[in-house]
Amino acid sequence: MTSRRTTLTVAILSATALIGLGGAGWVWMHRKADTELTTELEQLRSQLPAGTEFTWKRAVAMPVSHGARLTDVMLKKPEGTVTAAALELVGAHQKPPAPGSQGQPLLQFDHILAHTLHVSVATGTVDIRRLALDGLTLPADSSHLADLVIDHGELADMAIHGQTGEISATLGNVTLDQYGVGHPSRLVVRQFSLTGTVHPMRVITAERFSTDGSDLASVLLARIHGERLPPRDGTQSARIDNVSLKGVVGQPGSPIMPIAAFERLTSFSNTTDQKSQVAVSLTHFRVWPSGPQLETIRTLGYSRFEASAVVSALVDYGASVVHLSQLDVNAPTFGRLDLSGDLTDVNGSVVDALTGRMTQPNVAHLDATWRDNGLVGRLLKNAAIGQGMDPDAYVPLLERSFAPPGAAPDSVGAQLASYIASPGAGPLTLALSPSQPLPLLAVVALFSVATHPGLAESVGLTVQAPSGATEKTPASTPDPDTTTDEPVDPSILKGSPPAPSPAQTPPPPSPAIPAPASTHP
Repeated sequence: MTSRRTTLTVAILSATALIGLGGAGWVWMHRKADTELTTELEQLRSQLPAGTEFTWKRAVAMPVSHGARLTDVMLKKPEGTVTAAALELVGAHQKPPAPGSQGQPLLQFDHILAHTLHVSVATGTVDIRRLALDGLTLPADSSHLADLVIDHGELADMAIHGQTGEISATLGNVTLDQYGVGHPSRLVVRQFSLTGTVHPMRVITAERFSTDGSDLASVLLARIHGERLPPRDGTQSARIDNVSLKGVVGQPGSPIMPIAAFERLTSFSNTTDQKSQVAVSLTHFRVWPSGPQLETIRTLGYSRFEASAVVSALVDYGASVVHLSQLDVNAPTFGRLDLSGDLTDVNGSVVDALTGRMTQPNVAHLDATWRDNGLVGRLLKNAAIGQGMDPDAYVPLLERSFAPPGAAPDSVGAQLASYIASPGAGPLTLALSPSQPLPLLAVVALFSVATHPGLAESVGLTVQAPSGATEKTPASTPDPDTTTDEPVDPSILKGSPPAPSPAQTPPPPSPAIPAPASTHP
């Protein structure tokens, strides 16, 4: 059917049918078209390479649409087998190769529809209930993926299973527009699920994922060949909704527990001349203490970590620099962290960072602000208990450790000592301006030894506690170190009772006993 003779035959038959031959003539036309289609398919089958089988149960020509419909189709090759309950091919024609190339003519279809498609290879199987493709261009050689073009594609109910059963995935619906090298594509995936059965079992689900404006074909080819793709000018956006990660925690057979989830992740970038303005937001991100690495969350008295984040940055790909104007992480029961700064030697993308292929950036400048909402007090209490100390006595001891006698009031240790005395008094600010950019991991390690004498000055580190950190808590502000478990006696808050009349004998006044101090910070 793909030969030139087949295309011309179908075209002639279609033109004749359009003139109008009456009912009997149309039946004769269809029978003749079916006969010629069968002849062409038999000829195509005889030309297949050794080890390849192509069978079908019935072939019906569709002269008007220059196509055909086949049922119970099977293509078997050494690499695997493809079967379909029904296959419709409409508008088949050949397209000449690109100018200057020595390739073979490309085969194009206006429309392809496959029902109950099954693909079986050595590594696993793929089942698709329905696949529809419009404007499909197939490469002459399956290895020339750069020639593959899809104007529009839709897929419904897809299931992927590994041969050993260790991994499986399902997709409810996929829509793809403008797939091809150099084309800004749009991809939408709905109802995604990925399951790994090897212990510890993991299940990842996502309600919806979409990306718009990215050259997906070029990105895919770059990944296959291990190349880094330069940024493409224009706008790109991505969004993923309701992602959940669950799995078995502990010994095999343990119940499935939630591990992490988030409500929505969105990203937007506008790129011009190797510079991108990037904005990313993460909504309602949760992490449960479902593993030994996250046991600290439970140790601090939290049932889970919960936060939202916003990132805004200017990425200069030519200079490998990121100007981070905003990175805000807001965790209501922990606190809020605001970061801004400059990173150098930044190579790679978000995908590189997730796969560990991205090189470690360096920090040229960093500003940070922490507004505590209970985390610092829990950390101090946990540290005190871990050392077998009274939390109330541990903080003064830590203050003396940070700021020994003679320490400068503006030193890092003195400012930290002032802050831990009253973390709720205001934000703690930090600035890092090293003379030479520092590796990111070195900056993270720096904070654990920041009070070491002379270290802060050598790396340009300054810390500022809130001005009221060492001031006494105002009387109008509830004291966080008092308990509210016992009811307050209303008579304590009233003025002096009126003088009793001579005929009355007043009861003895109730002593005003202050509430006991809590041992909890």
